[in-house]
Amino acid sequence: MDNFLTQEVNDAGCYAVRFIIDGQPRIIVIDDYFPFTTNRAGGETFAFCKRKSEENEIWVQIIEKAWAKLCGSYESSEMGRSSEFFENFDVTPTEMYWTDDYETE
Repeated sequence: MDNFLTQEVNDAGCYAVRFIIDGQPRIIVIDDYFPFTTNRAGGETFAFCKRKSEENEIWVQIIEKAWAKLCGSYESSEMGRSSEFFENFDVTPTEMYWTDDYETE
């Protein structure tokens, strides 16, 4: 199942992403206005997700914005666990392990 219902960057700037919430598909539609900030050099950069390479990728910002919209805001989306996202994005079963519970050498 492909969760990106809009496959290409488009002039309308609208993107649709599918999540599975409580076993039911839910379509979230967002625009391409992403929050940004200025860095020390005066350049603009995305405020949250950032790319590691020089390739132009938009999918990370689309997922993040759709999840924030589903949660109610960017601030609310930061309150959850990453496992919660994966359970709702691609119905991946997840399990948490706390490293403090294990002895290390």
